[in-house]
Amino acid sequence: MAGTNPIPSYNVPVYHIANFQEKSAYAKSKGTSKEKRNLIIRTSSLNGPSCNCIVMAYSLDGRDVIGPDTIGCNQQISFEIDERDWGVVVESDDHVTVDVWIDDGGGNPLGDGMKLDEFYPGLGRRINFPLSNGA
Repeated sequence: MAGTNPIPSYNVPVYHIANFQEKSAYAKSKGTSKEKRNLIIRTSSLNGPSCNCIVMAYSLDGRDVIGPDTIGCNQQISFEIDERDWGVVVESDDHVTVDVWIDDGGGNPLGDGMKLDEFYPGLGRRINFPLSNGA
């Protein structure tokens, strides 16, 4: 299955199915330890709180699959993953927005892009806030 979205990806609209795949070159080029990590998938919808997504993680070497699991809108799920490269499939018949990222096992996101996505229902749009790493 070819990856259509990189990990990390934020604010990706999904209707039916979307695939995400990790790019191993990032972690290797940045010298990031990939021993213990969390793969995190968060969903949201502007169409209301009642929607469902089926999420499944898979190792790119084809040896392991985690899931499928069902989550609702404005929820997230986390899978503990090892050092291999991973992908995610998200399926939904509802119009949802998905964030997929990997953290270092201690809550610190790995990869490029926004570090925190916050949804403000009263504004009717998504606003991204980068987290400072203390540097």
